[in-house]
Amino acid sequence: MADTLRPIIERFGTKRALRDWLLALKEIEVIREKRLGNEETEGLLIYRELVRTHVFGKIEACNRRLLGDVPKTLTRRVYALANAGTAIEEAEQVVRGFMSDQLNPMKAAVERTLDESRAD
Repeated sequence: MADTLRPIIERFGTKRALRDWLLALKEIEVIREKRLGNEETEGLLIYRELVRTHVFGKIEACNRRLLGDVPKTLTRRVYALANAGTAIEEAEQVVRGFMSDQLNPMKAAVERTLDESRAD
């Protein structure tokens, strides 16, 4: 136990200095707790686990679609447009629309999740 207390005694020396340090530390933690509580109440703070599970989960699912099914479908659509002599600008619009069809639902789902977490 002496080895554990030695650095503390060397740093603070007296009981008074240690007591003052502990009281200051306690006050800092009380202020921090109140600040975090206020931020949570105001909707400025969300739980890390919610983001990790729900937000990143939705992003990951969207990425799987973008890297799995989307290239096959999109390639076929662009190939068909090219064979039909469609202008590049029109093909770009088709690609943008198709990508939006994949990304917008994910964005909306993430926004809903965050809005629901603020309501709780």
